[in-house]
Amino acid sequence: MKQNIKKSLITACALATLFNVGVGSTSYASTVKESPSHASEATAQEVTANNETAQSAATGKYEGQTVIKGKANNKETDWYKVYLKAGTNYLSLNGGAMEFYIKDASLNTLKNETYTKSKNGMQAFSFIVNKTGYYYVGIIGRTSADTDYSMTVGSPTFSFGDTRLTAKQKVSLTRRGSVQSAVFDFTSNSQIPVDAIATSVLFQGLDKGIIDSINLCNQKSGNILSISSLVGSQSNLASYNMPVKSKWVADFTPRGNGSFTPVLSVHYVYPIID
Repeated sequence: MKQNIKKSLITACALATLFNVGVGSTSYASTVKESPSHASEATAQEVTANNETAQSAATGKYEGQTVIKGKANNKETDWYKVYLKAGTNYLSLNGGAMEFYIKDASLNTLKNETYTKSKNGMQAFSFIVNKTGYYYVGIIGRTSADTDYSMTVGSPTFSFGDTRLTAKQKVSLTRRGSVQSAVFDFTSNSQIPVDAIATSVLFQGLDKGIIDSINLCNQKSGNILSISSLVGSQSNLASYNMPVKSKWVADFTPRGNGSFTPVLSVHYVYPIID
């Protein structure tokens, strides 16, 4: 029964596209400092919506990211005007304790909450806008003392993580023998964010002298990676949108005789959305 399951997984992967991954080019993020006078909606500072993606974050250049930096206190509200697309958007904040408002073009309040994470990293607040257009974001501190803050509004910001899994069974290869497989199932790992996608993979525990080649399939996307048996890793994978919470099937083509227990490590990027 186990053999049939393994064959069905391999068949699903065999129909997919085989990738040898290269490096793309992107531009760097932009940072906007608050203007000296924007204490009302009428004088709101116009800023660009964040348009960051997992792919741009994975390059380390954060193309499309717009970070607004300012100082907040409880004496006045910092107002920003931003053009947003209809649908779910995110206000992401980092800094000291502060309160924020999101208003539509008619100055109706869509969201009003308090940020209390206090310099522990970005916290995202989701909100829905019914139509594309201009919206207002107001930031006010909780005390009379100035507190620095960083903010993005539009698409979410992204962070990174790692996970690893050891194959449950040894892989035994014989010279001139058939391809042997190992399955790595990350689907039930609750520590991996649901929307995490792989940016790089690394095999450990291999006996590289007996392996001719490695093909690694991400079952959910159907993509196959052709991995050098000498290096045992592949990077620059974000553009292929391979969900980490998936079964991964590794096919090892033999060169010699021996056995090993492979370990698969996956580095990933994920959106900060709550």
